[in-house]
Amino acid sequence: MSAVCGAAGSATRENGIELSTLPAELIAQILRHLDVLNLVRCRKLSRLFRDVIDTTAQLQYQIDLELTGNIDKCDSHVSVASRLERLRRSTHAWRLFDWTLEAFGPVLQESCAHISGSILAQMGGDCTLICSQLPSRHRDILYKETKYDGFGFEVIEYTLDQGQDLLVLVEETTDGHEYFFNLHFRSLESHSVHPLGSPVQITAPIDTRDLLQDRCLDIMVSDDYIGMMVYEDTFLQSTELWIWNWKTGEMLLNMHGDLEHGYTSHSFMFIGPGQLLVPMITTGDDFDEETDVEGILPLFDCATTRAKPCTYEHAMKHYATTVFHLPATQRGVECARLDLFGRPFTSAARGVHRKLDVPYYASPEDQMLALQLWMLKSNGEWKNYSVLVSNRTLRDIARAARASASPNQRTVAVPWDRWACWTRMIPEIRATHHAHLSHMRCITVEPVQTETRGQKKDVLCLYDFTSPYLLRRELSRPACLVREMTPQELPIYGLGYTEINHPDVWMKPVKTALPFRKTVSDLKVSERDGYQINEDCIVVRSVHPKDVCRILSF
Repeated sequence: MSAVCGAAGSATRENGIELSTLPAELIAQILRHLDVLNLVRCRKLSRLFRDVIDTTAQLQYQIDLELTGNIDKCDSHVSVASRLERLRRSTHAWRLFDWTLEAFGPVLQESCAHISGSILAQMGGDCTLICSQLPSRHRDILYKETKYDGFGFEVIEYTLDQGQDLLVLVEETTDGHEYFFNLHFRSLESHSVHPLGSPVQITAPIDTRDLLQDRCLDIMVSDDYIGMMVYEDTFLQSTELWIWNWKTGEMLLNMHGDLEHGYTSHSFMFIGPGQLLVPMITTGDDFDEETDVEGILPLFDCATTRAKPCTYEHAMKHYATTVFHLPATQRGVECARLDLFGRPFTSAARGVHRKLDVPYYASPEDQMLALQLWMLKSNGEWKNYSVLVSNRTLRDIARAARASASPNQRTVAVPWDRWACWTRMIPEIRATHHAHLSHMRCITVEPVQTETRGQKKDVLCLYDFTSPYLLRRELSRPACLVREMTPQELPIYGLGYTEINHPDVWMKPVKTALPFRKTVSDLKVSERDGYQINEDCIVVRSVHPKDVCRILSF
């Protein structure tokens, strides 16, 4: 970049006539090799560069892709000019919340729904699976349904990865003395055994039937890795997490614990290639209400973990490469729970099925994460907050922290002050239901005041951070890891400075996400509705007054 800018600056000052005689096509070809930040700098450098950039669809498209966190699908038949127009229309539609296409589909009773890429999967209590291809006018994806009846065994949980044509099914079995969860790997298209699946049966043993009675099960796939966590939906009971290579069957990590004995976790997330984030809550060894409640985010490299069963505390101290610390709480928080929501990282192109000819797709490099923190105050009052942060932000900060640490240092701690400026928090007075995230967007259902005095209703809210490039660009400057940025440093993105100042909870004020919040007032939702999001759509699964899946495409 320095060579280009130096040559350009010299040419514009001393040999302006010679530069102006160069064909615009040649200048455009040279500029195509620059990243978006340097393209913007070149645009400000001279009128000639500005005119070339503003009139070249390829350069405009390159800039817009970076600013919206998308990747071009190079083998698409759609022209660059058309791709640029579609991308801008889609971005504009999301900004105004003006959906361009509406479709309706079925809702299975008592079903569990998952989204991967452009596929919405619903599995009912009778193990009937409906896969709906979510539509997008801008990306040339048509709505389509496929239904499958039964798999030869009872499925208690499942997940899918469209990019790897992978459907994972979990079966519960017993040998009379012990109970097991068996994992089955199928092709998402054919439902036959997946050709890359482990040749040996992947099994997770459960010691007691008591855990199975009231258990919750989360399962997640990322690249070659699959993780499964089993827990009861309470704060103090034991939870257990397994990580395997689903192609070889090798177990990579197995940890467990409960809050009564110091450390526990209720969720996990793959945030990069083999990078596992496991949010934990600790209250020390004796569960003393006078002990500070601390939230931490240990980051593990699956290539360096061990398969031997261990506690969360042992894994954090011996296997974690980086530990992010959440903001300190005041005394008087009796117990807490930390849940992590988002989409797992995958090297496969998100949202792109091999048979879909889409012009562009969301980058897996930038995905929003939501950390939901629940706290019980000593006065019996519950409070909850949602912290929003990009997975790439965590990876970049972890990389920078390790680079500055001693080579012999096994685990690097990142205090809250070093990464707080990259996060935003949803105040507890607003958030009511779990967050659902895709790309750099997050949707929640929150209560708002109605015209009738004293009454509230639930509305759908969108938190839109769709300029991940501008959000993370300053990470390359070491100073940004130790200080808060000023608005002048981010003239386009403008992070906003509203604070949450609850002195009865936080030791220090924290930044809110409210400047990025949009209320979707004309979408009525209830606590019984399900709602999800992908890069093209918002899906609202209503069960009252009738079962219907409403798909809003942008």
